[in-house]
Amino acid sequence: MIARLAALALPVFAGIAWMLLAGAATSQIALQLVALAIGCALIVVGARLAFPAKPLGVALVVLLYLPLALGPEVGGEQRWLALGPVTLTSGLLCVPALSVLLARARRSWFVGPLALIFVASLVQSDPSITIALAMVIFVLGGINLVAIAGGLLILAIGAYLALRDTLEPVRFVEGVFPDAFAQMPLMTWVLIAALVISLGLLLWRAGAPAKEKAALVASMTGLIGVSLIGPFPTPLVGYGAASILGLSLALAILGRDPEGGHPA
Repeated sequence: MIARLAALALPVFAGIAWMLLAGAATSQIALQLVALAIGCALIVVGARLAFPAKPLGVALVVLLYLPLALGPEVGGEQRWLALGPVTLTSGLLCVPALSVLLARARRSWFVGPLALIFVASLVQSDPSITIALAMVIFVLGGINLVAIAGGLLILAIGAYLALRDTLEPVRFVEGVFPDAFAQMPLMTWVLIAALVISLGLLLWRAGAPAKEKAALVASMTGLIGVSLIGPFPTPLVGYGAASILGLSLALAILGRDPEGGHPA
């Protein structure tokens, strides 16, 4: 559990350090700390209780679609869940845990959730979901030619969505690395190192089945990667609670089978 907590906290604290140095508002720092506290609590609870996989998967897929009915519209896009004063990006919130569940799923119900997640990314025009999903398919599909072809197609669609996106970046949320590099180049390397160490902890020290860990790291890599090519949220080191809570939920269920087994 210590490795999981460290994998979450390290990049978040690095991001908070950057935000403080760059003049972020106190309310922004407070939100990060509150989200981190909730996330750590989720991981601790997950170490003791098992979340039922299928109901959780259904709930997460529903959450992906909820912005289309209830979410605010920004620049013609609906990707967000408004919870009072806090707005959460549905992809960052749901995709990490869904990647773990996809890795655990039997083939008999693997394709359905995969298709629903992909359709959600298209309807929301959210390349973060699309590219993260492609990375998960590459990892889970291995050398299967159909999986490779499908992953490449989805990756190409995600890249197209990213390049055509016209939303303006919000400081501390999007464009974190270019912003940090322009002001404090050393801090950019601190942020990168924090994310790399976090992914390394997930992959090698998280104490769970290798397939689930690889899928989670693949999804996080996709989410981080898309933030480098367009105005999309930078997970964990950028401002926003969604990626913190999303990774926390994934870590809470990592290695926990539907019958309540303990991490491997």
